[in-house]
Amino acid sequence: MRRLPSGSDHSGRYGWLIRTATLALTAAMALSLGSGSAWAQATKKAAAAPTALDPRPLSRYVPRDNLLLLVEFQGLDLQADAWTKTAAYKMLNETSLGEMLEAMTAQLVDRAMANVPTKKISGTEFVAVAKHAMKSGFIAGYNVEPEKNVLFATIVFRNGTAKEVRATYSKMLGQIMGANKPQIVKKAGRSMIAVPTPDGKETWNWWAEQNDLVIAFGRGAEDLVAATIDSTRPNAGENPVRAELLKADNGFTPAALMFFDLKAVPPSMNFSKLDEFSNLSGLDRIDWRWGFQDDALMSIARLKAPKAQRKSFFTLLNQPSIEKTKLPPLPASLDSFTVLALDFDKTVGPYLVPPSGLKTPVSEFFDALKTKSRIDVRKDLLAHIGPKIAFYTMPGTAAKPTGDTTKDAPPVAGNALAGLLGGLSMAGGSIPKLTLIAEVDDSVAFGKSLDNLMVAVNRELKTRAAAQADAQEAAANPPDGAPGAPGGAPGRGRVRPAAGGDNSAPPRVAPEFKMVPGSGKDKVYTLTVPADMAKQIPAGFRPSIRLGAKHVVIALTPDAARTAMEVKPADWTVPADLAPAFDRLSQNFMLLSVNDPRSTMPELLASLPANFQRGFNTYMSLAQNSPPPPPGGPGAPGEPGGLTASGPATASAGGSSGGLRGSGGYGGLGSAPPPPSAGGSGGSEPSAGVGLIQFNIDAAKLPKAEELRSRMFPSTFSIVIDDQEVRLISRASFPNLISTTSGVGVALALPAVQAAREAARRAAGLPPGTPPPGLNAPPAGGPPGAASGDAPGGRRRPGAPAGGSSGTIRD
Repeated sequence: MRRLPSGSDHSGRYGWLIRTATLALTAAMALSLGSGSAWAQATKKAAAAPTALDPRPLSRYVPRDNLLLLVEFQGLDLQADAWTKTAAYKMLNETSLGEMLEAMTAQLVDRAMANVPTKKISGTEFVAVAKHAMKSGFIAGYNVEPEKNVLFATIVFRNGTAKEVRATYSKMLGQIMGANKPQIVKKAGRSMIAVPTPDGKETWNWWAEQNDLVIAFGRGAEDLVAATIDSTRPNAGENPVRAELLKADNGFTPAALMFFDLKAVPPSMNFSKLDEFSNLSGLDRIDWRWGFQDDALMSIARLKAPKAQRKSFFTLLNQPSIEKTKLPPLPASLDSFTVLALDFDKTVGPYLVPPSGLKTPVSEFFDALKTKSRIDVRKDLLAHIGPKIAFYTMPGTAAKPTGDTTKDAPPVAGNALAGLLGGLSMAGGSIPKLTLIAEVDDSVAFGKSLDNLMVAVNRELKTRAAAQADAQEAAANPPDGAPGAPGGAPGRGRVRPAAGGDNSAPPRVAPEFKMVPGSGKDKVYTLTVPADMAKQIPAGFRPSIRLGAKHVVIALTPDAARTAMEVKPADWTVPADLAPAFDRLSQNFMLLSVNDPRSTMPELLASLPANFQRGFNTYMSLAQNSPPPPPGGPGAPGEPGGLTASGPATASAGGSSGGLRGSGGYGGLGSAPPPPSAGGSGGSEPSAGVGLIQFNIDAAKLPKAEELRSRMFPSTFSIVIDDQEVRLISRASFPNLISTTSGVGVALALPAVQAAREAARRAAGLPPGTPPPGLNAPPAGGPPGAASGDAPGGRRRPGAPAGGSSGTIRD
């Protein structure tokens, strides 16, 4: 229970309990009716026939009055006709995807529970109760009680006390109760189990209502819930918002709903936090529903905030709209893109250029532009852009790097460019043709401002390049007596004397944007790269800005910018597999994102354990200031310690970081890759205390990408705004685990990726320009005829340790 601002203090007593209940609800943890030897013995008997579901709405358990929050899931078994038609159902049940996700979840739960002293439930049992809750249904409601000045909660799991699930559910309930000693009490004609809070001053209650499990949190909550069940108080089924959310609409069959009513708290309660949020935002209610539309999963979230009362951040929602028949120019073969209508000046401008007197790095940069280059960002640039904008990745082959894009990277603008390129290299070694096209209302005025902006940008690039060159030169030539200097402590970095005895300084080079000839009257600026940087930058990476009569295009390659400017509005037509979703879209929207997941998601799902393991382990390693595990470590299908199509792989001869532990492919939980060593590391014990994870999943449970791809289709996400509300509508074949709409997400993540790369390098004690262990390592064993410390063709690199190491540097 959570204590409201006035009255006695209960927050410390029930805060832990509410958090536990919320976690249980979010994970669909179905609790059960107690523990006992009879229930425990039931696991040894043959599985009982499933208890028939009571189709009556679970809302009959939740009080109607002062209902602040309601979360209801009707259960997949009650929506079987609609659910079994969906692509998601077929992916989970006709391929091994469902089995793989269950195995991952069970092992993650086991890992999370490993250090819990009162562990009573295993990961497999957790999966069993979660599946039962999703199939049967559950509900949770939070109400306020003005007379007692409390917030109380009701949670109900349909068939939570059915005989076939009691043994497993009892373990879950025992896990929640912990060491607290419950007792049986008689209330409202029912036998209830009262569980004391940790401080022993209050209790929460649960009981069986026919086959359903009822849980009540809060002082006196059990009496209010019992009265609701007995129909002496109105229930949530009479709530008009719930009734509205359950209505079928445009072929959409809702299966789950949620609403949070900020206006449900009576003024006398003085719930200051909610009042403050509502007053600052102008928001009255948030609601959400999820369900099925034909073969798709669909969700609709709404922000109920009348336009006249929107405040603060919510004023950003007051945007123009785009007709779905009048999209910005898009290439004919495009299958993923985002279009939006945005008033840059009124919406973005105030946040980029804050009021006078408020100084931020962004505002100081814009102030400098205004002072030195006479550029008013809002007036000269933002005011001319929009409202129609589109961004996407141009179809076609992406540019490939020609070498290590971070090794000996030149000092350019704080190495931001080197970081970008290094991140792209790590992300797959290609430069996506990211493209943005936006309307401009006055190309002449915008063009003049663009000229001034390019002059300022080039000046800044040169200034930063010179400053960093000075810093590198100073570090490479320390004063006498300093580490690395003659007569000083041992160190590295002393520049080798060049011919004539002078120390050679780092090159003072910087790329710059130059105006190049464009077709027709287009104004084109393209990044030109000095010869000294050619080896560090992919040949195709040449960011380009192209300004035409009605549009401005920004792209990572000149050909992408040129192609985008040549596209006509009628070039793109709705593909056949997108038509069902496109036809159901609103006529007008503020944003539309179309994504075809078939290009990336099947492989992502097929290798999800390896990807999750690698990302988790890298994060944990960096958080603990230790080098991240190499990509070839345990967990990657087709890599040492991972899985192959035919079954578990074994560690290769010569050693690779992290061999198999146990059977089934991914190894046990908790092992960490060993540090590089001269003799290889395949048989080394993992580092202690690092907390890394290794999945143990049978290769047979890894779904095939093509099987998943054949069941997928394009997804849509749109934002529709009117005078009363904002709707966020999604429609997809499967929950989208990664967005490839335009590659923008990848681009935004690159600085973080590069930062992780640099942190790993520093943690490993390696000099600048040296890749950290594993991040640029070749596959175990290297090319044919080469040890892992050898160069291609069997030549050993100077200084490479005998026997190889997972941290060797690729030529």
